[in-house]
Amino acid sequence: MPVPKSVSPNSEKEIRKRLLLATFSFTAGIGAALVVLHNSNVEIYGVSEFGVHLSTAPFLALGLFSAAYNTWKLADQVNPNIGTPNLGVLLKFVSLSMVLIVLTPFTIDTFFNWTHMIVGALLFLDQLYISLTLLHYESDNYKLTLLAVELIGGILAALSLPNHMLTYMFQGEIIFQAGFLALIFRGTHILASTSKRTSAKASHPQRHPFVR
Repeated sequence: MPVPKSVSPNSEKEIRKRLLLATFSFTAGIGAALVVLHNSNVEIYGVSEFGVHLSTAPFLALGLFSAAYNTWKLADQVNPNIGTPNLGVLLKFVSLSMVLIVLTPFTIDTFFNWTHMIVGALLFLDQLYISLTLLHYESDNYKLTLLAVELIGGILAALSLPNHMLTYMFQGEIIFQAGFLALIFRGTHILASTSKRTSAKASHPQRHPFVR
């Protein structure tokens, strides 16, 4: 298991602040849209449904744009030695994806529909990779549980794609994002570390059995 290195208190504080602001923005935007509109299409198409109605699109845009901004600022604080590719870059992709999801209402035409679906799929894979990378650097039962929550949400959403067997896309998306955000909260000290992390094996090389 990798050994933690020193952590920059200022960077970790900024990361936590930006993560809280991004979480609040996302939750508030989705929550407001859900109050205005909650029907069977939300169950089928998930958060994307809020982006195709004039009554809810402003709430979705405000929530996701604010979350994207704070995620980008968070990514600026990430140690450039963490992750391959760097987790800061991957988090900036999360930020850009949130903007693109708002800017590509899937009902406009086939191009917008496919672009929206591709961005959503890449966002899911990106967030999953970030989670696995954090677990690579430091793993415990709590983080593994949060990864399981992500996977449950992802599977639920995947099985709820149009023409599939379930209609729990919205619930699956929210469960996945909840697991992801909680896992990032648990890994802020990794993101804010000040030096390159090395494995425990590398940090404590084994002695040759015949050398005293």
